Amino acid sequence: MPVSAKVEKNSLVLTSAVDAHYGIRTRRQIQLEPGATKMTIVTSYEKVAGNPVKTAVWIITQLKHPAAVFLPVVKDGHFPQGYNLQSSKAPPSLWVNDGWLELHRDEKFSFKIGSDASTLIWIGDRFSVCIDAPRQRGAEYPDAGSSTEIYTNPDPAAYVELETLGPLQTLKVGDQISSTNTYYISRRIEKEVQAEARRIYSSRTP
Repeated sequence: MPVSAKVEKNSLVLTSAVDAHYGIRTRRQIQLEPGATKMTIVTSYEKVAGNPVKTAVWIITQLKHPAAVFLPVVKDGHFPQGYNLQSSKAPPSLWVNDGWLELHRDEKFSFKIGSDASTLIWIGDRFSVCIDAPRQRGAEYPDAGSSTEIYTNPDPAAYVELETLGPLQTLKVGDQISSTNTYYISRRIEKEVQAEARRIYSSRTP
């Protein structure tokens, strides 16, 4: 869907047309933090037409083939296994240990999992990306309670999607909901992917 763009103070604001099906207009406010490799995106849904609709802010960040993808497992969280399986089979590389979930992109098949975590981490050969989207306690979330999701795509399109989901809310005309993603980007320092995930997680500044 096409968007209009304008600069508001230190932010870039992207505003979409009204979606014909949901009657919702999206607004994304993008801001870089001076002197830091940190980006904040506030995504808002504004209900401007049509009947009430139950929805959530859903943000998909598409990244190229990773060395690995991680998320911190929530202790005593919503999912006893530490994740919610959303594909017909579990990814063969899925590994949960010592408070972390690790996943690698499969070259032949697509896979998807959900989680109640608030953080997703992508590790590349040279750079690392951490995405924070704080989960709201007690709120209802889509996909059996998932606030974050990981999708891996097979070859030849070698990419993954790190998805953050806001709480479900019923919107009527005039209502608005929003969700904030904070991205931390850094050069990869640690040789081992597990050590790099822990490093970027602990070094971020929420």
